[in-house]
Amino acid sequence: MSFTAQDIINLCRSALDEEDIPGQTYYTNANDFFPAMNYTQQWLLWVIDEKLGMNKFGEEALRYVTTNSIFQTNNYSRVTLPDGVWTTTSVYAKPQTLPANPTITPHADPATSFQRTDVSMLQAGGGCKRLTSQEWSKKNGNPFMPGFSKETRTSSMTSYAYKEFTNYSSTAYTATKEIEVNPLVPNSLIAVEYILTPPDVTTTTQVIPFPDSIRTIFFNSCLKFLAYKIGDKTTTFELAWNDLQYLFIGINIGK
Repeated sequence: MSFTAQDIINLCRSALDEEDIPGQTYYTNANDFFPAMNYTQQWLLWVIDEKLGMNKFGEEALRYVTTNSIFQTNNYSRVTLPDGVWTTTSVYAKPQTLPANPTITPHADPATSFQRTDVSMLQAGGGCKRLTSQEWSKKNGNPFMPGFSKETRTSSMTSYAYKEFTNYSSTAYTATKEIEVNPLVPNSLIAVEYILTPPDVTTTTQVIPFPDSIRTIFFNSCLKFLAYKIGDKTTTFELAWNDLQYLFIGINIGK
């Protein structure tokens, strides 16, 4: 269950002692509440993504903005992800799919990859470890590193890796915002699970794509944003910030 923009507006108006009274427009949707909610969505993605990496936040917090899609790699074992992707959470080089044996036709342009909307992942396979740029540059010098591809190994022993978004574009290569999988899986199907950036809030009926368990954090973050307009370090700001600190201390202790 999620909540709407109007739910947050009502909470903020109540906390600011400005319930929705006809004709009262000190705080407006366009100038105050919508910007506060858009700021909070971006802030929450950053915080939760960091906490997920530290295993201090449940993935369920992002269930409304998490998508798993099948992509067909280009000739260079790379895929371009759609616009609006915040970050990837997992990549699978050898997923079991539905249908089980979909047709794979290489694109005429060797640099072109594409999303396969006609295929879904059934089971994970060939899980990839995310490597930093420095780790990626060293992987082929170390046969024990994931992504090592200088010697032939059976598929059951292959340890895959992927490198996060990189722009390789030039006059000779047109693809952008790609992830790359090694050992190479050219013109193959891979599964990518990723987090989408929520759309900006523009209407009061818009559903906020976070579970109801995040509502209190969302509300307090919006209130903190609105407090900047009142004046830094006001009572409103301090109360909202104290609540946020308390919530995240609880998250750290609980995990």
